[in-house]
Amino acid sequence: MQASPLMTDGYEATHGSASGLTRGTPPRLRLTATALSIGIGRWLKQIAACVLVCLVVGQMAACRGTSKNLSRSDALTKIQASPDKITGPIAAQTYVPCAQRAEYEHNNTELLRTWDHLVAEGVAELRDSVVSPPSTGSGAIVNCIFRLTSAGRNQVGASWVQHDIGLAHFEYIVPFGERYATEVTGVSQTGDAKEGSAQGEGSEARVEFRWAMRPTSSTDLLKPPNEKFPAYRGPGVAIFRRYDDGWRLMGTSYGPDDHS
Repeated sequence: MQASPLMTDGYEATHGSASGLTRGTPPRLRLTATALSIGIGRWLKQIAACVLVCLVVGQMAACRGTSKNLSRSDALTKIQASPDKITGPIAAQTYVPCAQRAEYEHNNTELLRTWDHLVAEGVAELRDSVVSPPSTGSGAIVNCIFRLTSAGRNQVGASWVQHDIGLAHFEYIVPFGERYATEVTGVSQTGDAKEGSAQGEGSEARVEFRWAMRPTSSTDLLKPPNEKFPAYRGPGVAIFRRYDDGWRLMGTSYGPDDHS
């Protein structure tokens, strides 16, 4: 049957020529394919976004799970960030003139040796100072005063603190070392661990560690050359608490010094 010119013209006006059907895809079919392609693209993007969200959430969950347990390495790093200074006093005054100090302090040879060493290094100086003017029947009271020189103050900075011990006498509080954690020997977690959580999880942790003395800028000043400085060492305990942002060090205590 031969198509009428009207039918042919109408189809061609709407869909193109009849011969075009064999050479290409009708516009309506092309639109359908385009929409399908766009839909598949969007679907694939949604799947990729879901996968990415799952990965991120899973990683966050893994991080949260890891932070519940305080590892030895993390505990050691936090303890080492807050070393404890070992301080001691150095008397800075005697009740007699400097010429008589050796006789007056004959029972305190360690102090005399420290003074002499620091004076020889140019860190300190000894000077007679009148602490009480002469009175009726008696002369002036003169004391030997030990003080840092300008070079000494530049060298030790503000780490040497002058401390008044009364009766116009003072001493220096000197940091001659610091306790530095060397290893963690045990971690015990306690607290409000949720039911069903892994053993050892909790909001608080007790950490046992070992420490050793680490020299400061004052260490070499306080001992003459070729003389061994005491190697302080001992045990310690640290308390940690878990917060929403991780573990925080709440405090440390140090056992008795075991030095040689």
